[in-house]
Amino acid sequence: MIQRIQSIYLLLAAAANFSLIGLPMASAPNAFGDSLLTSADHIALLLLFALGGTLAAIAIFLFKNRPLQSKISLGVAILALLATIAAGSLYFPVADAASLQIGAALLPVIVVLALLANARINKDEKLVRSMDRLR
Repeated sequence: MIQRIQSIYLLLAAAANFSLIGLPMASAPNAFGDSLLTSADHIALLLLFALGGTLAAIAIFLFKNRPLQSKISLGVAILALLATIAAGSLYFPVADAASLQIGAALLPVIVVLALLANARINKDEKLVRSMDRLR
């Protein structure tokens, strides 16, 4: 259900995860082979971004099962944090000669979008529970 704001947050998180598969996160001369750190440089980054994007896309269609949708959105945030740690561990050994690219800015955006979606899902769940009490 796309008209709910958490679905928009999850859609944007999925798009950001999938775009990070091709966008560079850092550049350094003679450090990453082609001088760019991308998810193709490390299989763990590739798997984390693909799994995070897939889970965010799946969570959009779980609007009837809000508790599961909430857990999955938290999982997307955790995967984005793990990807940030993995990218940082690849970036910091060459940090003195490297510069950050657009992909590095998308990592915290994914975390924020997933947490915003989770907050809105929980708000919807509280609203539904309060309506059930009134019946």
